[in-house]
Amino acid sequence: MRALELLRSRALRLALLYAALFGVSITVLLGFIYLIAGNYVRSHVDEFVSSELDMLEADYQLDGIDGVIGLINSRDTSDHSNHWLYLYVAADGRRLAGDHDPWPRASPEPDGFLTLPVRDGIGTIRAREAHFPDGSRILVGLNDYEASEMRSALARSMGFGLGAMLLLAIGGGVLVTMATLRQIESINRVTHDIMAGDLSQRVPIGGSNDEFDALGRNINAMLDRIGMLMDAIRGVTDNIAHDLRLPLARLRARLEAALTQGSSAAELQRSIGHSIEEVDSILVTFGSLLRIANVESGRLRESFTDVDLSAIAIDAEQLFEPIANSEGKTLLLRVQHDVHIDGSRDLLFQALANLVDNALKYTSAGGEIDIELAVEHDIVQLVVADNGPGVAADQRDKVFQRLYRVDPSRSTAGNGLGLSLVRAVALLHEGSCEIEDNRPGARVVLRLPLGPRQGPANQR
Repeated sequence: MRALELLRSRALRLALLYAALFGVSITVLLGFIYLIAGNYVRSHVDEFVSSELDMLEADYQLDGIDGVIGLINSRDTSDHSNHWLYLYVAADGRRLAGDHDPWPRASPEPDGFLTLPVRDGIGTIRAREAHFPDGSRILVGLNDYEASEMRSALARSMGFGLGAMLLLAIGGGVLVTMATLRQIESINRVTHDIMAGDLSQRVPIGGSNDEFDALGRNINAMLDRIGMLMDAIRGVTDNIAHDLRLPLARLRARLEAALTQGSSAAELQRSIGHSIEEVDSILVTFGSLLRIANVESGRLRESFTDVDLSAIAIDAEQLFEPIANSEGKTLLLRVQHDVHIDGSRDLLFQALANLVDNALKYTSAGGEIDIELAVEHDIVQLVVADNGPGVAADQRDKVFQRLYRVDPSRSTAGNGLGLSLVRAVALLHEGSCEIEDNRPGARVVLRLPLGPRQGPANQR
């Protein structure tokens, strides 16, 4: 089974492909070296032959036929290895000197040389001929066995080298593939355990910081995120059960009492009206949950447009200022004008409205709520601050969870989804939302990336 996985592995196929490409490249390179080296040795043989022929022609000029015959005979006597070929014939074709008879029938090549076979031995003979004024002619050649031996040795070396290279490439490919399969198998085991329900499993990370480590870190980060979402879902479920149990119980008790106590028409109408209010409250809660889920899905990014946050802040101040005045509270606005971002105007206005509504809700009469809008280092900061009771440090992250409310706020109207929507809107716009201490009170900071348009820094 392991061998079958190895043979089907993409890594092994890639390793074999690279080995084949490398083998072809080495073959071409060695073939080029083979030709260059062979031609180099042959060129030296040709030089020796040309030099010898020039010497014989010079001797003919000095001593005539007898001088050429004497020089050829002395060369034959000293050439114990029989590498040289000499043939000197008269005008009528009669051999005068040399050891090759008859005159070869080979035609000269473009460079003037003849390539002749060797009767006994290896290699070929490179020869040149010359004609003298008396009609005689001479042929001088040299066996290029050194080039032949060099080519044979190089061919053998190429064969051994290619064979060794292919063996090493295949062996290395198998080892690399087995190592890759081990890493993939470890990831597969983790994913199988997770599919079986064990969400605590994590992909092991080595110290090589390679692609598998990067993949493992991404998978582990994804699993951590899934774990957080699962915890959030469990928390939401618990909060839904906690927050909806009481209104549903009141609704059932009221309807049951209306059926069993023989209430008058007016009492029945009043009971039905209260029941409708309870149902509306439940529907508002579920509607808010669905809206948050829709925002977190990211689909609304497709409808983003250029939004003037300054105008949104001014609209929010004008909406809530009468409410603040009627409750004896002060609403202040400090806005940098012409601050634009790419986003959804409706969602941003709702997020700001939720923050201002929360601040009004938890600020006592005579208190002050500040709305600030400024740009710092290409980051828009939209701040809503109050001087109410504030939020404890250990609760500042929890209040952004769905349906979560700190204990003092359980008696306050609301469903615990306002800040969840605010953070969802911030994340949709690639921003963040945090709660800081206002000493006293809470300071909620919404940070968003600045859009392409940005006007002068004016204050209202």
